[in-house]
Amino acid sequence: MGGARTRKPASEYRLSLGLDEIYSGTTKRLKLTRQICVGQTNKHSTSEETIEIKVKPGWKAGTRITFEGKGDEPAPGVPAGDIVFVVDEKPHPFFRREGDNLVHTASISLRAALTGFNLTVPSLDGREIKVSVRDVVSPDTTETIKGEGMPLSKSPGQRGDLIIRFQVEFPKKLTSEQKTQLKNAL
Repeated sequence: MGGARTRKPASEYRLSLGLDEIYSGTTKRLKLTRQICVGQTNKHSTSEETIEIKVKPGWKAGTRITFEGKGDEPAPGVPAGDIVFVVDEKPHPFFRREGDNLVHTASISLRAALTGFNLTVPSLDGREIKVSVRDVVSPDTTETIKGEGMPLSKSPGQRGDLIIRFQVEFPKKLTSEQKTQLKNAL
């Protein structure tokens, strides 16, 4: 049976990126080690090559980057397989991504929730975003800051939103006097 030999299936690898790398974009240099055939024999040799992945601002988890023919050569005359990197987002200590939006959970005291407060949220590009809240904050309150989320990879210059979710910390115990004062105040 003659005919063309089929290419080896693509090999997939995870490319773990932090939100700050996806926010700004970056270049990753990775060293590939692959098996190549020596001449027309079944003997293999190892080849090393450094590839560059230019991460575009706003890429999402699951984005696939393909390097055609950069995989192993299984046998003479059989084309090398492709290498595919799949973007995986690392957890971030301050933000969670929801689509093109960034979500930050801010813990505030019950006093602050009832009387108002100022909050500073660090951005992924090093700025500080100042938020002033004067209304009463209930446990399900959110504040949306337009255009402070993730860049839209297919619409350069546009960004999602920053959504701040408030987590109101209730006191564990109140004295009788504090309870009386609260009853009188409310």
